[in-house]
Amino acid sequence: HNHTTTSRLEDSMHFLDPLDWIASVMQATNRDHKIKR
Repeated sequence: HNHTTTSRLEDSMHFLDPLDWIASVMQATNRDHKIKR
């Protein structure tokens, strides 16, 4: 799945715990860095 920033923000609405949202963003960021490499 390719998530745009907009869809990522929409997904964040489903998270009750901000830490879960942060973790998901961190995972997505790490994935992006791996792809760029």
